Amino acid sequence: MKTTLYVLLMLALPFTGAAQSPANYVRSQTFVYEGTRDTPLTTNFVVEKDEYVYIEVSGDVYLGPFTQSADATGKVAMAAILYNKYSAYNHGALVCQIGNWATPCQELFRFVDVTDNLAAKVTMHTLIDPKRMVRDRGINYIPGTYFLSPTAGPLVFDLNDTDPGNNKGSFRIQVYAIKKNVHYNRNFFNVCPATRPSDYWWIVDALVDSENDDWKREGTGAYYHRWSTFRGKGKFAGCQCAYFQDNSLDTSSPKAGSFDFAYALTQDIVEGNHLHVVLDMLPHELYKKHFPGEQYRRLPDANILRSPGDQPGPGQR
Repeated sequence: MKTTLYVLLMLALPFTGAAQSPANYVRSQTFVYEGTRDTPLTTNFVVEKDEYVYIEVSGDVYLGPFTQSADATGKVAMAAILYNKYSAYNHGALVCQIGNWATPCQELFRFVDVTDNLAAKVTMHTLIDPKRMVRDRGINYIPGTYFLSPTAGPLVFDLNDTDPGNNKGSFRIQVYAIKKNVHYNRNFFNVCPATRPSDYWWIVDALVDSENDDWKREGTGAYYHRWSTFRGKGKFAGCQCAYFQDNSLDTSSPKAGSFDFAYALTQDIVEGNHLHVVLDMLPHELYKKHFPGEQYRRLPDANILRSPGDQPGPGQR
């Protein structure tokens, strides 16, 4: 069974023998868009159909005396309406295109929400790095967009301005992407003890570590997963394990734990929490909405630790 499942996972992931790290499956790249640019910026960042894409933009561009400066969401400006390339979008908005499809940057985590789950919304707003927020008109948001790509092709960025010659400034564009099969196979990297790693009572468990500082109870795990949900630390960073009432590991139900890319990629808690929203929570909500019949692949048997001294399984770095 272990051998069969491992082979299936290798076939499912875009995997090579030398690339067994979570960092190899989360694509990230930064681009700079100059406000004076008069042609679209065609990047070398090529996405697949149904690939999850998150775009976060910082910086401002001065758009002229009537509109003044704006972030990547642009501005509603009647005086500049004749200078819009895209009539449906704000003047000066940064637009992302893939083939004939296009979407503008919007006020993320304010008006654009992928889920109706109030608890998930509150969690996202709590974890997002406040230093990345724009505070305009007393409103906190991040200029950007996220989506499942409706088609394949390179990302193209364009400014909604037909007369950029009098502009000043630039946008810094940060792109993250996770392929659909990588998202659903993320448990290839998950490693969990076969039985609940601590015998402490819940409140004590939340305050102390167990198993040589490797595992700690997750406070929100009871809502999203099971009452006994633990998050890995150190060499198990990113791992998440949920346990039934009899202390046995849940490996495949909708309440089972799932591997989080964010906490495996950084040890900085602020950046990790921010990326947890970007790389784990948002793709989870988007794929659940668009592919309601699909679930995460189960935790590989080879990644189940039968004793604290066991070594991580084939997916672990």
